Amino acid sequence: MNRLVFTAAALIALALDSALLPVLQFGSSWPSSLAVLVTFMCIGADRSQVPWAALFCGLAVDLSTPVVGPEGEVLRLIGPNALGFAFGSTLVLSMRGMLLRRSPWAIGAATLAFLLANSVVMVAIWSARYWLQEGPMPWPPGGALGEMVHLSWAAILSALAGIPLGFILIRSTPVWGFPPVGSIARR
Repeated sequence: MNRLVFTAAALIALALDSALLPVLQFGSSWPSSLAVLVTFMCIGADRSQVPWAALFCGLAVDLSTPVVGPEGEVLRLIGPNALGFAFGSTLVLSMRGMLLRRSPWAIGAATLAFLLANSVVMVAIWSARYWLQEGPMPWPPGGALGEMVHLSWAAILSALAGIPLGFILIRSTPVWGFPPVGSIARR
C-alpha cells in the first residue's frame, strides 16, 4: 500500500467528514467517508498494514471530533474510535475472503459491518468510562441504546454513501499499490 496516497486520502476524507458531509444529515446522523476509505483499504491492502492504518484513522477521528455532553461540556477521549476502527477493520479482514474486491456494493456492505462494530466498541468504552468514573455521558438521557440507534443510522447512511464512493475508490486502485489478489500478503 502506498502510504503517501493513504495519508492524503485519509486527510481529505477527514476534512469531508467534518465540513461537507454534515450537509447530508438525516435526523442527527450523517455518512462517514473516512469509514468508507478504511473499509476499502481493508478489502484491498496488505493484511499486516490494515489494523495500524485503521487505528491511525480512528485516532484522527477522536482528535478531530470532540463530544459535547448533555450539559454542554466538551469531552475529548482518545480511544473509542481508535479501538473501534481497529476492531471494525479486524471484522472486515475476517470477511474479506467472502467479498468481491472490485464491487462498490461489497464496499457498502462492509462499511455497514465496519461501523456497526465500531459503534459497539465506542458505546462500550464510553459506558465503561461513565460507570468507572461517574463522569458525564456524551449522549442525552436516552442512554446507550439510543446512541446505538443513532450510530446505526449513521452506519446505514455511510453504507449507502459507500456505494458511489466505492466506485470512485475502485477506479483509483492502481494508485494505491495494493498487492494482487491471491498473493501471500493478502492472506
